[in-house]
Amino acid sequence: MIEVVISVHNRSALTLRCLELLAQQVDAVFGITVVDDGSSDGTSQSIRDNFPNVDVLQGDGSLWWAGATNLGIRHALQRSVVAPYILILNDDLEFDSDYLVTMERCAVTNPGCLVGSLAVYGEDPARVFWCGQAASYRQCRYAYVRRDGLSGCVPAESLPGRGMLVPIEVFKRVGLLDVEAFPQYGGDLDFSLRARKAGYRLLCNCDTTLEVMASQTGPGSVYRKDRLSVFLGSFWNIRSPNYLPALWRFWKRHQGVLGPFGFAHHVSKVFLGDFLRRTGLRSSDLHSSNKSTKRLNNCVG
Repeated sequence: MIEVVISVHNRSALTLRCLELLAQQVDAVFGITVVDDGSSDGTSQSIRDNFPNVDVLQGDGSLWWAGATNLGIRHALQRSVVAPYILILNDDLEFDSDYLVTMERCAVTNPGCLVGSLAVYGEDPARVFWCGQAASYRQCRYAYVRRDGLSGCVPAESLPGRGMLVPIEVFKRVGLLDVEAFPQYGGDLDFSLRARKAGYRLLCNCDTTLEVMASQTGPGSVYRKDRLSVFLGSFWNIRSPNYLPALWRFWKRHQGVLGPFGFAHHVSKVFLGDFLRRTGLRSSDLHSSNKSTKRLNNCVG
């Protein structure tokens, strides 16, 4: 059994589509908790009208992603029948009808593991959006490869909250997401790294996929803006993955004395990428696809 927790805000159409895909899941026993953090587009009422079995919790718009997700996790843990796993899921994803059962199978056959989801581009499912991510600036940070040949549950160094299946014991031992340090971005990676330090293994399930709507992701919403002022402002915008205070806390926490170097390396890559995009030296796509499977092996395992 799985408890699915989804945090949403003003994306009613995407949220309803996600719930529709969950309703189509086969051979899986699960419950759903949606935390609506202050939507003004009628999201909560639309969910109640179309999916009456979904638990809807209300926020006032101040929870941010981490706070809303924590609210949903606490609700799941307080049920009379507690599911052994909690799946943290985004609403801007497409997935097949066997997604949940495939994720649970990976977790059951690998006890004591957190399981992430192989993510591909919705526009080109042969291109991998995420398949294991290194947390160290000394290693390749991302792996963008062709989907060919990827299968099974492979080791990962950190996991995003875009489809992360967590045994409930992990929350009891490690705690919840760190709302104070990472209110919007970074809390999922931080949580997975804290779990890894506590002795839990991290896996990426390559036997099922999530199709990512790249323009709806944090990086997509920032890098595709044409105005330089918007890009520069993203470094002080809590809604942005470029939010400097959160980046600084992340690198200091997980790289120790090397944290400032990791922080500087990360920010410089963001600036370089934006410069290359604006000068036409790199495609406006978020990521290049001509990476090799060999690079994947350097990023996971």
